Formats: sequence, structure tokens, C-alpha cells
Amino acid sequence: MTLVQDVICGPLPAVAAEPLPAPALTDEEALALNDQLEALTTNYFSALDEGRYSDAFATADDAMTGGATLSDWSEQQKRFQASAGAVTERRIGRLTWYSNPPNAPFGHYGAVDYVASRAVQDECGYLIWYRPSVDAALRLIRQETTLLPVSYTHLTLPTTPYV
Repeated sequence: MTLVQDVICGPLPAVAAEPLPAPALTDEEALALNDQLEALTTNYFSALDEGRYSDAFATADDAMTGGATLSDWSEQQKRFQASAGAVTERRIGRLTWYSNPPNAPFGHYGAVDYVASRAVQDECGYLIWYRPSVDAALRLIRQETTLLPVSYTHLTLPTTPYV
């Protein structure tokens, strides 16, 4: 038998307080944030389309980039653009806000659905922007993309933003 004593001399370390949930967004607050969400999304895609990878990278959280360096992430974006072709048209569709969704850190999440016509393949997908509190800036934490043959260019999204 072995006896091990765990003794701490002095005051106990402070226990970090659990973060509080962000206040739920009202419909009015969500609608007011839609312009900001669209502007961030437009700027992000413009930076990618124009090869300003450092500008696009600056809006993304480590969760989005996987901890990649700017150089590695930029090369990944260049390879994607080469395989899919240049964007000929992109449309932002539905905007949806979530407050404190289950199994995710507390905060507000803005989802942006989009479609894009490209020279080689068409693209549809969504972006997720996140802010942990009302006074925090929105950061891009996720992008999901699906590529489709160009013959699917008839795909459309609703242009009216939703909450």
C-alpha cells in the first residue's frame, strides 16, 4: 500500500467563473445585424477573389484556419481557386442567427448561405460568423463548400434575408 498526500500551502487558486450565455437576440437585433453580416461576407469573398489572402485570413478565427500560417492557408486557397475556376457571380442568400446553440460555446452565430458560379465548377455553401458577446467583433469560424458541375447553374437561393 502506498499513501500519497496532496498538500497545498497557502490560498487555493481562483476558480475561473463559467462564462454566462450571451443574451438571446431579438428579431429586431438580428435584422439590424444582417447588414454587418452581409458586409463581412462580401469583404471576405472579395479578398479571396482578388488574391488579398491576408485580408481574408485576418477575418478568420483559428477554428476556421485550423491553425495554419498565412502562407499555408493562402496556398490552400490558391489551389481551391485553380481547381474550381474564377468566380463569375456570387449571391448571398439566407442569413440566420443563433444565440447560444447547444454543444457550442456561448455567443451569437450568424450563418450565411451562398451560391457562386465559377468557370470550372459551381459552388454552394455557408459561412458561420461568431461573437462570444454583444460587444465582441464577429469572426469567421467556419466555411462549408460543395462544388457542383457547371450544369447546375440554375441553383438559386432566396435573396430575402431571414432571421
